[in-house]
Amino acid sequence: EVNMTVKPSSFINDITRFTIGHSPFTSDAIMENALFDDFRIFDTALSAEQVMELGRCATAMEYTDYNNPDAERQDFKNLVMEVKNYVNDCGDDDLKQAYNSATRVLNSSSSSASAINNAYESLKEAVAAYQQSQLALARSGRPANLTFLITNSSFTRYNVGWQGADLSVAYNAYANETAEQYSRPFDIWQELQGLPAGTYTLTCKAFYRAGSIEAGYQAWRSNSSSTQNAQLYMNDVATTVPNLFSSSAYTYNPYTYPDNLKQASSALNDASAYAPVSVSIDINEGDVMRLGIRKQAIVSSDWVAYDHFQLIYEGGTSDVEDVSSDPSGNDYVYDLHGRLIRQSSDNLEDMPKGVYIIKGGKVLVK
Repeated sequence: EVNMTVKPSSFINDITRFTIGHSPFTSDAIMENALFDDFRIFDTALSAEQVMELGRCATAMEYTDYNNPDAERQDFKNLVMEVKNYVNDCGDDDLKQAYNSATRVLNSSSSSASAINNAYESLKEAVAAYQQSQLALARSGRPANLTFLITNSSFTRYNVGWQGADLSVAYNAYANETAEQYSRPFDIWQELQGLPAGTYTLTCKAFYRAGSIEAGYQAWRSNSSSTQNAQLYMNDVATTVPNLFSSSAYTYNPYTYPDNLKQASSALNDASAYAPVSVSIDINEGDVMRLGIRKQAIVSSDWVAYDHFQLIYEGGTSDVEDVSSDPSGNDYVYDLHGRLIRQSSDNLEDMPKGVYIIKGGKVLVK
């Protein structure tokens, strides 16, 4: 906490020296290991009670609206931001319609209290219906989209819901609804409990640069083991995050690869220059699932950008009972619904990523 009393006359004639977070003199240290938000200038001294109230309300992670103290309206905003994480992939028209209506109401300065309340209730009902329908599918052993179980899966709400590495240190930003980690080890994760038994696939949009631009590019060209430092994982199963330079959508000379968080967000969400990375595991009844992304090695100036986590329930063991023993003895390939996909297990690398049944056993194609 910093308390300062500054007279305007002390800086108004040289506004270029009035900075936040670092000194205008290059020899001074940058104020690292800190986050800044919601600066205000008052024309009078605040009482102790007013300062305490400001501190109680302030939280960037919850998108607090200081001009409207209505807690229910804030809950509405937070719900809209949470649904935004998965609404485009849900395939549920009712939820999409309720979300779009809620967004229009919140963005309109002329929305009445009644309109806001109606939109909020409609969105809550649509969210509940969608989540219950997906959970019902999963509990019956059928494929379902369970991304909503991941809180803040696309970082629309800063770092809400994520645990692990200290998310407030320097070089850790959550802007443009994309997250990044720079030049340090990290491990961020969430734990899910009470999941139906079955096979789960976690996907994420991400890339990793193993060092500075030049060092990272040379590491990628030489296929250095350092390019495999960043991993997407579930429990004890992990897979390597794609390398920044693996995308053919950009060039090294002239340099057009993403080099800041805004460009990373565009690459991972708009341009679709990087394919999602995925990992699959089997979960038994009562198991706890830990999912996340990590980079444990120390590499100077390396960079990880990541976004858009999705959790798909591929199916339960009941889905494969009908194909657990093929009477013909062939190595036919089935999906988790028991449907015949192909009559040979040769060249599985040509098949789409996912879990298949061959000779009664599950096979993961990465």
